[in-house]
Amino acid sequence: MRNTAHIANPSSTPKTGFFATLRAFLHTQGIGASLAVATAAVALLALPASSAFASGDANQPTCPFETEASPGFRSFLPDCRAYELVTPPYEGGQAAFTVGIGGSGAVSPDGEHILGVDFAGFAGTGNEEEHVGEFGAIYEFSRTSSGWSTESLEPPASQYARRNFVAASADLSRSLWKLVVQSKPGEEVGVPGAYSLAVREGVGAQARFVDVGPAEPPGGKHSFEGEHELALRGASRDLTHLVLAEGTYLSERSQLWPGDQTREGDESLYEYLGTDNREPTLVGVSNVGPLQGTTYVNEDAKLISECGTELGAGYPGSKYNAVSADGVVVYFTALACEGKPELNELYARVGGEHAVAISEPALPGGAAGECAGSEPCHGATDKEGVFQGASENGERVFFLSEQPLVSGAPAEGVKLYEERLEGARVAEVTDVSNQGAGGVNPNVLGVARVSEDGSHVYFVAKGALTGKNGEGKEPEAGKNNLYVFERDAQSPGGHTAFIATLSSESEAELTKHEEPCAALSGELKEQCEEPFKTEFNEKNGADAADWSIDDERPVQTTPNGRYLIFTSVAHLTPDDTSTAGQVFEYDAQEEKLVRVSVGQCPAPDLACTPSERFDNDGNTTDSANRASILTPSYARAMLPTQASSELSLSEGGAVVFGSPEALTPLAIAGREHLYGSPPENIYEYREGNVYLISPLDETAPLRNSFTRMLGTDESGDDVFFYTADSLVPQDTDSQASWYDARIGGGFPAPPSLSGCEGDACQGPLSVTPALPSAGGSATQASGENLAAVVPKPAVKPKSKPLTRAQKLAKALKACHKLRSRTSRETCEKKAKSKYGTKVRAEKTDRRGNS
Repeated sequence: MRNTAHIANPSSTPKTGFFATLRAFLHTQGIGASLAVATAAVALLALPASSAFASGDANQPTCPFETEASPGFRSFLPDCRAYELVTPPYEGGQAAFTVGIGGSGAVSPDGEHILGVDFAGFAGTGNEEEHVGEFGAIYEFSRTSSGWSTESLEPPASQYARRNFVAASADLSRSLWKLVVQSKPGEEVGVPGAYSLAVREGVGAQARFVDVGPAEPPGGKHSFEGEHELALRGASRDLTHLVLAEGTYLSERSQLWPGDQTREGDESLYEYLGTDNREPTLVGVSNVGPLQGTTYVNEDAKLISECGTELGAGYPGSKYNAVSADGVVVYFTALACEGKPELNELYARVGGEHAVAISEPALPGGAAGECAGSEPCHGATDKEGVFQGASENGERVFFLSEQPLVSGAPAEGVKLYEERLEGARVAEVTDVSNQGAGGVNPNVLGVARVSEDGSHVYFVAKGALTGKNGEGKEPEAGKNNLYVFERDAQSPGGHTAFIATLSSESEAELTKHEEPCAALSGELKEQCEEPFKTEFNEKNGADAADWSIDDERPVQTTPNGRYLIFTSVAHLTPDDTSTAGQVFEYDAQEEKLVRVSVGQCPAPDLACTPSERFDNDGNTTDSANRASILTPSYARAMLPTQASSELSLSEGGAVVFGSPEALTPLAIAGREHLYGSPPENIYEYREGNVYLISPLDETAPLRNSFTRMLGTDESGDDVFFYTADSLVPQDTDSQASWYDARIGGGFPAPPSLSGCEGDACQGPLSVTPALPSAGGSATQASGENLAAVVPKPAVKPKSKPLTRAQKLAKALKACHKLRSRTSRETCEKKAKSKYGTKVRAEKTDRRGNS
């Protein structure tokens, strides 16, 4: 059901003043303007200012007058939210994408800023020249007191003929770029020159690009594909500390920097600290103190492994906080080599001066190779360590190992360890998976999430490690059991609690399908099982079927670890009879698990029994109607923005999720979609009830996103999403726009003509856009998306056919959603072959007109 009653009639609203706002508000309530203004104005004098004309919304009896008076206000929204248009009202015929091909979005922690990329030209950029597989300009959308403003982050094309956006700082105040400086003004791009890394600082006309250091080794062979460029693997939150790798994924032959003795073709990790560096410094070294050679900085480097180093884990998996927030601690894996080392070993580089062994630590109470007590633990049974995550300050690290590292650790099975660093030494080691397990083989599959403060780690194991959970259920040996290890005031040493068994009949069915592959081993077995796993995941949604190889790990936790959300097809709560994937939330403080993707309670009740909830309590047997959350991927890199972007969970435990199922009266049941998965209604779950954020009622199909959710800020006050609907009167184009459903938000209605007669009320047939100005780094005025415009027609014109570049971008984004690494790589190859280009997943090349 499409709600259009909120759009004020521009012809009947005065231009300015209190009565303009009042009239716009009354129009949304269907009250006659002339009589109602006079009557309501008298009534206003007798009411407190905070409750004037407040009719409330889905869960609040009253809301601020400014919010309810806004044309973006809807009574079905919760928490006194109102819609705000984030992207410009006219986007030049192209909707905005999230930053990067298949990359995560970029939202500032406070929700005041968000980054996007667009082929169209606005905010002073001009139209970016469209090259096969290359994106347009990078924009920052920022909230001001009068509306959302748009600023181009692009460097001037007159100075930098070729430029590639790399990443942004956590608060979006700085951004990292690869730049080619022209030899003369206005020079066309012919043979590419050497790239350098630079950081953009400042706003608008005051923005400047500060050199960080070269992106290619001296004497390197330059090419458009960038075989020898440094690729970002991780960074501090403010981008002052960069961890990079030689880009060997596009070339079998790497070109190392002088002094690096890593084997040819293997990946090396480097780091830049600050700006104005002449060359990067090696990370995987055993040297004490900073590297500072006379001719080349790395000439005296003592490599831990000549077979390469990788950030975080030595295989695709979580790289969560592998670079600490301040950049002081970098966790890396030294890859196995012929004798040195014999196994993949986990290390920390601290302060750029000390290498600390993590998987084979020098433990308190004993020398290296001994347990925390007196009995030997290492020797001939050494096993590799696999990084799983760390706290944001880098002091606590979690990793997997079969090695017994502490007294009492089981001799068999994969165990989960926590180590605490004090400066450049390991101060404490804890066997997380053996807290109360009594020496049982834990068989840990992997970590789901580590909380930012390191107080909680959620993990999946097949061992039965604890007793009953809060609902009286016990873990089942041999199945995927979800646990939490937590430290709090009651248990400073930590304790492990059982949450739920994720295995289900569907997973048993998956195992049955894998039986023909049982006789195989190694890579052949993985290739045999892959189609079954892909089919299972696509049918049932992410369900932790194989946490040991899962890159995305479809869960989120709050910074303090109290709340966890995840998806599962298993029946984990009594109210769940659905056979499709559902969203669940666990409260570690209350030790309580609830289903989030449920039907709404009838108003005005905020709590009800399952039988009273809307739409059979949201239960469904259609696997296409599975609920979903946003799930950041840490397979290749940990970018500064990832801790605060693609969030579905707020600090207070509110959850934003998507579902094709109609869970509230105004939601729309799933329907056919042109691309990918069915489109979704967007909901908020808060304190036991579900509320509609954005109904699935677009009159035009969405072409640019497979999920309409863009994420929330950390507090949950801002919920960003796509829609092709016009939710405020100034949104007049036919493209999908970005909106913010903001608590206490909303802006006044735009000014309009005082009156009209006959055909004059219809306005012009189209709005002529202003010609873009030359150059980049320009700012679109903060009030521009509030200008007087003609209302959008009820039936929107068809969108322009997608270009090959747009088709490629969309195809690659779809590939990124596949959970299996093999499936993603196969999908990407097919997409590139079909649309004829080479695109790197971690960089977006652009070539623009000067």
